[in-house]
Amino acid sequence: DLGLAGATDGFHATELGAIAGFCPNLRKLVAPCVFNPRYVDFVNDDALLTIATSCPKLAILRLREPFEPAATGQREDAAITVAGLVSFFAALPELEDFTLDLRHNVRETAPAMEALARRCPRIKFLTLGSFQGLCKASWLHLDGVAVCGSLESLCIKGCLDLTDASLVAIGRGCGRLAKFAIHGCDSVTSAGIRRLATALRPTIKEVSILHCRLLDTAACLTALSPIRDRIESLEISCVWKEVEQPESVANGTIGCDHEDDD
Repeated sequence: DLGLAGATDGFHATELGAIAGFCPNLRKLVAPCVFNPRYVDFVNDDALLTIATSCPKLAILRLREPFEPAATGQREDAAITVAGLVSFFAALPELEDFTLDLRHNVRETAPAMEALARRCPRIKFLTLGSFQGLCKASWLHLDGVAVCGSLESLCIKGCLDLTDASLVAIGRGCGRLAKFAIHGCDSVTSAGIRRLATALRPTIKEVSILHCRLLDTAACLTALSPIRDRIESLEISCVWKEVEQPESVANGTIGCDHEDDD
C-alpha cells in the first residue's frame, strides 16, 4: 500500500512499471499517480497495461491523482482512452476492487465499463473520478456502468454528464449495491436520487452525496426518504437554501386540509 494519505505528488509511469515488474504476484496495489499530461513520464494507457500484464493476479487496484491547487478548474483530458481501458481490464480477470480517481477527464467511457463487467466478473467495488459518459441511458437497454450487476459499492466523482436517467439505469442494473456515492455531479437532481433509492431499497445501506450543484441538504433528505429506515451511513453536503413561503403561510392564515392526510 503506497497510498501515502495526503500525498501531493505521485508515482510516474516508469516508477509504477518498476514496482509492478519487481512484484509480479501482487494482489493489492494502492498508489497516488501522475496522470497530468503536462508532466514528464505521466501515467497513460501503456503504463496501466504494464501494471496489468506484470501483475495479472491483482484483486485490489487503487490509483488516484493527487490534488493540484494550480489545476483547480482545469478539465483537460487524461491520456487514458477507452481502448486502453478495454485492454487493461482484459488482463485483470481477478479484479474485485478498482479505483481510478482522476482530476483529468476520460471521455465516452461507457464501452470501457461494459468491458469491465465482461472481463472482470468478480468486480464488487468501483470508484471513478472524472470519467465522462459512464451511462448514457438513451434507450431501454442498459449501458455503461449500469451493466456491472455484481457491484456492491459504486462511487462516481466529477461525472458532469451523469443524469437522472443514468441513475435510474444504475438502479435497474446494479441491484446489489449496498453503498452508493456521487461527488461533484452537477446534472443530477433529487428526482433521480429518489428513483435510485427506491430501486435499491432492498440492499442500500450507505449513501454519500457531496458537492452536487442541484442537491442541497433538504433536497437530498427528501430524495432519500424511501430508504430512511435502511440507511446506516449518510454523508451529504451542508448546504441549506431558504425556501420562499407563500404569504398565507408566512402570516399564519392558512388552514389544515385534513383531506391531504388520507
